[in-house]
Amino acid sequence: MPIDQVFLHLTDATFFAGEALAFLVLIATIVSSFTPNHSADRTINKLLSLLNLLAGNVGRNRNADDA
Repeated sequence: MPIDQVFLHLTDATFFAGEALAFLVLIATIVSSFTPNHSADRTINKLLSLLNLLAGNVGRNRNADDA
């Protein structure tokens, strides 16, 4: 396989990975924004913490009820 075809496939894979990551962050943002953070179930809280992390809700960018 010529090197230009390798770079073409690598570029396509990189764009696909970027789109997949953007979609994952979008879904995590949507779910975490509509789901309350305080729950009696520890499993739900762990899932919400993971979704908040994926959505970029870390550091100063927190939900209002997490502050």
